Amino acid sequence: TVTSERAGLREEELVGEYQQPRWTARRRFTETRAYVLPEGSFEFENWNIVEKPRHGNTEIEQKYEVEIGLPHRLQLDLYGITHGEGNGKSLKFDEQDIELRWAWANWDVIPGNPTLYAEYKLLDSQPDHIEFKLLTAGESPVRGLHWAANTVWEHTMGGHQDNTYELTTGLSYTVKDEKFSAGLETKLEYDDVRGHRGLHPPSQQ
Repeated sequence: TVTSERAGLREEELVGEYQQPRWTARRRFTETRAYVLPEGSFEFENWNIVEKPRHGNTEIEQKYEVEIGLPHRLQLDLYGITHGEGNGKSLKFDEQDIELRWAWANWDVIPGNPTLYAEYKLLDSQPDHIEFKLLTAGESPVRGLHWAANTVWEHTMGGHQDNTYELTTGLSYTVKDEKFSAGLETKLEYDDVRGHRGLHPPSQQ
């Protein structure tokens, strides 16, 4: 079912069982997540992330992601991730992630379209991680202006039992419908460890 309540932009047409705008059915921002995929959707993504530290070898992360839109406003994501340094590359998945999202209601029934997000990260050479997020997203009265914000808590299951607290936000404006958008993202992050909760940096204790 496809209807249009905001004439003019195809990406703002409402699609699927949850009557969500078309732009939410694909990844809009790099870090900031928004809502869930429509029921019956299937997507595959491949990310190649290269980081060059000031000192040391170049770090390369290859990420393969499968996204599945499930009934009842659920979404399941499965990740296979490889890591390497310099010329050391491998097809071995040394990290596997499982992510589940659940939106509280159909689109625009609740302001901000709140969505719960839980992820478990299984790492070969490090303690596993758990991560929880509250996703919010919406559209402004300005046609083509979309926003999203995530509140994040991540915990390391072993070692120093690090906690990471994040707030990410994204804002985009459609320049050419479904072709080109301009925008920005911000990310605030705070970390602490067991025995030094709420202290930053912990080494000053």
